[in-house]
Amino acid sequence: MTSNHHSARELTQCPHCGKEFACSPTGNCWCSGVFVPPDKLSELSGKYTRCLCPDCLNEIAQPEPEQKP
Repeated sequence: MTSNHHSARELTQCPHCGKEFACSPTGNCWCSGVFVPPDKLSELSGKYTRCLCPDCLNEIAQPEPEQKP
């Protein structure tokens, strides 16, 4: 029996960098495993209406470097 969760995949363009990537907005997508802090998630949802590519989302999800006094 074949799984059809891959059938929901679609190629889309990242609104941040313009790169094309595979997205599964109605299924189990790669982005569900990326933790984005709530403040950054809120900022992203206000700025973009579409998903970001793996490179951009992973870069944005990185914690801010600590400032040394």
